[in-house]
Amino acid sequence: MIKLLAIICLGSLLAGIQGFADETNPGKIPEAAMFPVEQSYAAAASQSSNTLKRRAYKKVVRSSKTLLKQYPESNDRYQLLNIIFKCQQNLMMINNTQENRDDVFATAREIVKAPMEFPKIRLQPDILLLRAKVAAGDMTLEARLKSIKEMAELYFESDAEATCLMHLTLIAKDLEDHEVFEELKLNLSSRFAQDAEVVAFLRERFKVSKRDMRFRGTFRTLKGKTIRFPGDLIGHNYLVCFWSTKTPDIQKRFALIKEYQEKTNGHFKIFSFNLDELEDAGQSVLTANSLDWKAMHLPKGINSKAFLGYGHA
Repeated sequence: MIKLLAIICLGSLLAGIQGFADETNPGKIPEAAMFPVEQSYAAAASQSSNTLKRRAYKKVVRSSKTLLKQYPESNDRYQLLNIIFKCQQNLMMINNTQENRDDVFATAREIVKAPMEFPKIRLQPDILLLRAKVAAGDMTLEARLKSIKEMAELYFESDAEATCLMHLTLIAKDLEDHEVFEELKLNLSSRFAQDAEVVAFLRERFKVSKRDMRFRGTFRTLKGKTIRFPGDLIGHNYLVCFWSTKTPDIQKRFALIKEYQEKTNGHFKIFSFNLDELEDAGQSVLTANSLDWKAMHLPKGINSKAFLGYGHA
């Protein structure tokens, strides 16, 4: 059924767009014209062979370019360019030819002309072009580092700033400039300590200890109450515990924490985050082990950003 749907979408795409050929409004691209492009792009990845994927991605590129010609002044064109860019990247992965590489870079140069109200669309092409720029042999190290700093300033306080800084940190590390690298890493750890993805990145790439990162996030209790860490708990002592029923000797580990809690006369509360995505957030297990921990829901469990960022296996 999925393959049939993909064939229908791809087969009707050009015809669907042709129906808007007489549209004279240079503003927003009609949803009815964008929808088949987006659906066909999504369907292309499900094709059963590289040959079929290549054909599908090329059709999406052609169809997107048809719409671009019809709406050359629309800001929606950047969404279409982003689809073209992703298609061309996939085509390059299938067949890494000079022509495919040239197409990717040509589209990237068009996308970075977008205003900064589209930071998430701009970022990947911007990073691609920056990497190519700093890899060029005709640039001094000072010029390369200047380019890195300029991009950090460009994405400052945008929705893509954290992702941008992560990329720039890796580039600065590759260039072996300790000062810029440390500056970028400090910005990440101080300004985005609440972002579990950033925390996981710093831990995995640069061995930044989770003890240096304060646990942050918004979670629901078993009864549905929302708690913001650490905002709602300022002035309170507490411990965050990630656990799984699959953990070896889990009862012994429970007992050790309970013993420590008793030794401190219960002067801190324990928030329980079960990694198994149990329907009751692990409350039945806590009750069976005589634990008064506060059961919290943890969407995605062991694959959650919170555990990947702040916990450890």
